[in-house]
Amino acid sequence: MNRPIFHLIFMVATMLLCPISGIAAGQFVVVIDAGHGGGDPGTLHRKFKQDEKTIALNVALKLGKLIEQNHPDVKIVYTRTTDVYPTLPDRTRIAREAKGNLFISIHVNSAQSSSAKGVETYVFGITGLQGKSAAEQKRIRERTMIERENLDIDGKQIDFETAVDIETKILCQAQREKHNKYSQEVAHYVQNNIMSALRKSDYRSNAVDRGVKQKNIFVLCYSPMPAILVELGYMTNYNEEKFLNTANAQTLFAQAIFRGFEQYKSNWSKRQLREEIEVPVVADAPAIADAMRPEPAAETSAATTTPSNTVTPAPSNTTATPSDIATPAPQPEPQPNPATEPSNATPTPPAPKIDVAYTANAPAGTEVPMLEKRSCYRIQFMSSTTRFKRGDAALKGLWPVQCYEVNGYFRYTYGEAADRSDLQQAILKVRKSFPDAFSVHFDENGNRIR
Repeated sequence: MNRPIFHLIFMVATMLLCPISGIAAGQFVVVIDAGHGGGDPGTLHRKFKQDEKTIALNVALKLGKLIEQNHPDVKIVYTRTTDVYPTLPDRTRIAREAKGNLFISIHVNSAQSSSAKGVETYVFGITGLQGKSAAEQKRIRERTMIERENLDIDGKQIDFETAVDIETKILCQAQREKHNKYSQEVAHYVQNNIMSALRKSDYRSNAVDRGVKQKNIFVLCYSPMPAILVELGYMTNYNEEKFLNTANAQTLFAQAIFRGFEQYKSNWSKRQLREEIEVPVVADAPAIADAMRPEPAAETSAATTTPSNTVTPAPSNTTATPSDIATPAPQPEPQPNPATEPSNATPTPPAPKIDVAYTANAPAGTEVPMLEKRSCYRIQFMSSTTRFKRGDAALKGLWPVQCYEVNGYFRYTYGEAADRSDLQQAILKVRKSFPDAFSVHFDENGNRIR
């Protein structure tokens, strides 16, 4: 077999088995694309000041800020943050290199008729191919490429066939069908939230829902992840241009897209949980407030000292809140009562020692330590390519925590117990800050048992 063809087939097989997006790996990556920019103004303003490129960028930056403030564990990648023009192939390359889980392109519409108005959201698709010959299908594809969104900075139609290499074309095609239902899902969430916001606003009398549609759009075609393009309204309509030029409207659109993003992200997390979870936590299991509350080093004589970098953990019987978790009070180990303890009782082995970085007294800026290797159950609550430190917003005050690494992603855990049921109360507390937290079983070598 020809070597280049073999490599291409291998790449396609790899793509089908291992998604290019970060879905299996843990961290959510969203790519935000503000349409046009630089020397390409998009739809020009008529009666008011801002062109399409400015409105799209303003909404994109507002959207990114909302995600950053409310979901610090999400990685945000912009195709542009200033008035520059990335080419259409550049935009899709940025999305592919980011290995995004979601691509959101923001635009404003135009039409020859000044009466056209409304909001619509697009996913990739070409209608009318079924039952047609290969030649007819080719003509349909070529005709559907003639779209305003597929023009380059010089106003020329981009060539879908030559703009990307053959490997990219085949790999994106292999991923497209798998991601289509998720593109439809997020598109409906975004469209519905925009219309809901408009109908509650002062602009409600002019709100027109043009729905979710399919279109042969370059940035959707070559972004191998769930991808949508939102048209916020028509600059060629006087009322819509006036509304789109206001800061209130741009904030409204950003907030509505953000709510759609949150709904999709929640479903994504649940899908992740279904893939990861083993056995649900027993509802009536015995309560334990904190599965891993470390205790201070025991007092010793001058002749015997405890190393300064170790500490003995011990469970506590008090219920912890998220703030308690961040700064738990050390509990002294109860002393045995010789009058009541049987003389033939088997002595309890000492609890394993852990690094001081894992204690409640670790200073801010302490890097999350790697997982201690022992057989136990832990609560996994987050996954990220970043190894966080104490005080980072992504941890939401949860401490002490540990992490383990899988394929370049750090998976964060809290608490520890010999029996899964003993994590019942602790997991409920963690889920107040991390709703998708679940229990994980590890063997004595620190390997996860599935």
